[in-house]
Amino acid sequence: MSDPLSYLGLRPTAAPAVIDGAGGDVVSFRQLLADAEALGRRIGERKRLVMLLSRNDHFSLTVYTASQLAGHALMFLDGSRPPTDHAAVIRAYSPDVIAGPTGVAE
Repeated sequence: MSDPLSYLGLRPTAAPAVIDGAGGDVVSFRQLLADAEALGRRIGERKRLVMLLSRNDHFSLTVYTASQLAGHALMFLDGSRPPTDHAAVIRAYSPDVIAGPTGVAE
């Protein structure tokens, strides 16, 4: 993909990208991209399976954006449920990265 930011409809501006459902903070496109790029460096460039225990918050959107920009496969699971509820899925798919409310584990 020649321009992944355009593909995702993102532009590094100060315009609001999201209002965080967890805390009500307004996050700009510039901040979202900076956070996604930093997380992307941590996850790495090698294609990986990223499991996201997704919630309506800035962190989940950051993981989603970082994964899309890097071309990782992304699996969404309900982040409002206890992680133990997802044990069978984790065993079955053996994701390279698990991201959730407490952070990122590799």
